[in-house]
Amino acid sequence: MLTTFGEEDALEDCIAALGSWISTREQDLLRDDSLSLFQLIEQGYGVEAHILLVLRKKAETRRKARFVRTWDYFGDAIAEQAATVDKELDKAFRQVPQLKLVRVDPNEDKERATLEQIYNSLKRTPPHNGPSGGSE
Repeated sequence: MLTTFGEEDALEDCIAALGSWISTREQDLLRDDSLSLFQLIEQGYGVEAHILLVLRKKAETRRKARFVRTWDYFGDAIAEQAATVDKELDKAFRQVPQLKLVRVDPNEDKERATLEQIYNSLKRTPPHNGPSGGSE
């Protein structure tokens, strides 16, 4: 299967994240199954934010349940990681202080409007070259 450099890098980063947790034979099987990894990425799972985090966590465990033949083995854990990240982001965004509407003093509004009128009239007045308006 032909892959781009970015895809190849992502694939090798994922295999490296598993380290010695998988055998050389399993590494080869995962390389052969790169399409299912790329499908996970196309579904919106981020390599750094979701996939590598799961793979690193798996690699930290001492034992594994079975022989790993496909990236689908990690699919449920990646989906759970993404859901957790989404919940954390949602919670963080909800904690951002909301802007409060402030009532403007009506007098301040009138002053601002007057100053704006003066500014606009000065802007529109062409400059003159002397007190008489003519050139010297």
